[in-house]
Amino acid sequence: MLRGRDIRRYQPEWAGQWLIDTHNGYEDLPAIEVDEYPAVKDHLDNFYTRLERRYDKGSTPYNLRNCSYHREFVKEKLFWIDLTEDGRFAYDDGEMFCVNSAYMMTGDSIKFLCAVLNSDIVTWFMRSSALNSGMGTTRWVRFTVERIPVPIIDTIKARPFTQLVDKILQAKSIEADTTKMEADLDELVYALYGLTESEVMAIEGKLKP
Repeated sequence: MLRGRDIRRYQPEWAGQWLIDTHNGYEDLPAIEVDEYPAVKDHLDNFYTRLERRYDKGSTPYNLRNCSYHREFVKEKLFWIDLTEDGRFAYDDGEMFCVNSAYMMTGDSIKFLCAVLNSDIVTWFMRSSALNSGMGTTRWVRFTVERIPVPIIDTIKARPFTQLVDKILQAKSIEADTTKMEADLDELVYALYGLTESEVMAIEGKLKP
């Protein structure tokens, strides 16, 4: 399970937090039987009366009712958080969950989206157009992220972006410096949007007043 603080640019920093997923069963997945986990059952029995009254109770008080998008968590996906100065979209292709202070997206071209949404131009766009916390921190809420204009390109044209994302993910997995690769990715994204040199300088805050 990921908390908001664990969601970083490109790759999450999992802190060893776990979620016990006591589901009712999904298609090829059998329901979780609490008797197979006696330590968990002993703990939950301390709260049995409250478990019986839960609105989200599953087939037993120990089970959760099924979630319609449960299987999305095992797909290729991006996690991101609400309050952050810069885009912090973390790629994951395992069975990772997040708390309700974070967001998740699945679908096509996830690595390409990871490249674009973590770019300087998207951070500039959000700072210029999105809501903020009242203290100046940008709010990356779902409906504003959905409105970020992302060019649609084919798989072949997206390959340089996804290849760089792969290299960044590999480097981050061994805690190597990714500054140069992230800068190279920004250059690709600038070109994707057709920005001029002066527009790039404006986004990076390099134009003289």
